[in-house]
Amino acid sequence: MIKHSKIALLLLFLYGYGGTIRAQVNPDQGKYAPDYDTAYIKDYRHRLNLSYVSEIKVNGIGILTPTNDVLLYQTNLALPQHGFMATYRWLNVQLTLPVPGISVVQPNKGETKALAFAVGLTTRRFYARAFYEKFTGYFMRNPQVLFPGFSSNQPLLFPDMTSQTVYGTLYFGPNGKKYSHRSLLWQSEIQKRSAGSLLVGATGGVKQISSSKDILPGPIPTNANEARYVLLGVTVGYAYTLVLGKNFNTSLAVLPGLNYILGSYTETGNEEVIFNQDFGLNTEARWQILYQNERFYAGLSFTTYFLTDFIDQDYPVGSAHNYLKMNIGYRFVIKPKKFLEPFNLSN
Repeated sequence: MIKHSKIALLLLFLYGYGGTIRAQVNPDQGKYAPDYDTAYIKDYRHRLNLSYVSEIKVNGIGILTPTNDVLLYQTNLALPQHGFMATYRWLNVQLTLPVPGISVVQPNKGETKALAFAVGLTTRRFYARAFYEKFTGYFMRNPQVLFPGFSSNQPLLFPDMTSQTVYGTLYFGPNGKKYSHRSLLWQSEIQKRSAGSLLVGATGGVKQISSSKDILPGPIPTNANEARYVLLGVTVGYAYTLVLGKNFNTSLAVLPGLNYILGSYTETGNEEVIFNQDFGLNTEARWQILYQNERFYAGLSFTTYFLTDFIDQDYPVGSAHNYLKMNIGYRFVIKPKKFLEPFNLSN
């Protein structure tokens, strides 16, 4: 009886010891050394954060007319687009595409072809992002601004109107040890306590709009079929995450700025390029509500980039890039992979 008791105690000890090893090896294997306040942030970059994404993208170009109305050109992308978002250690990826039979376009508004990609770098205090977007195919949303008798049932299509945008931002957030920008952008960290940070940065970009038709039609005297501008700017704003409970938080970032713009347009049938130099506004805004725990997370977010330029000093032009995203994800424990070690992608 005593012998059996000793064996039972030995097995219980070995089981407990083995459980301790598993607890030490698996959950936090490869975890980054904290460079943040652990009372405010919990880090899950050492896990594969993988989520399904459904996203609505809309690009609009607005022209302010002499009557202070806004003439709006808009894309007709297939909506929503579906894909995934993944983040693991330093690597962050998102891809969404229209899915035939699920994504739909507005009837009688033409069709928009799109090409877009972005790259970014997110550190504890510096946040950089650059994107390229190309859209071909717009419709005039409110032609009544220029043509009062125009029927809204007969959309004015610009099937070959193309916009191309290259735009980059760089921000510095001094409170990065308590405020997690990764929680807002990639959801790879958890904001445990409410915190925010001032964001100061710079922006820069190039935009080009072209069409075989007059971009400024009707009573507007300037006949432009191509417009382009280069912009450089500064931005000052604030980002804050409010913790609503054990598993919920909401974030808001508003970053207004001022651009210096070198713009030009080409008149229809004329090779002459007229340059204008002026100032414009830029704004980046992000909002998110997020549920998350150690394994599961889900979010709803809205992001907008708003830029103004002047292809004609009498008719200011602005463009907006809007994204509404819903995602549901899971954090996978990843074992070390030797072949990924040279890329710092192994636990």
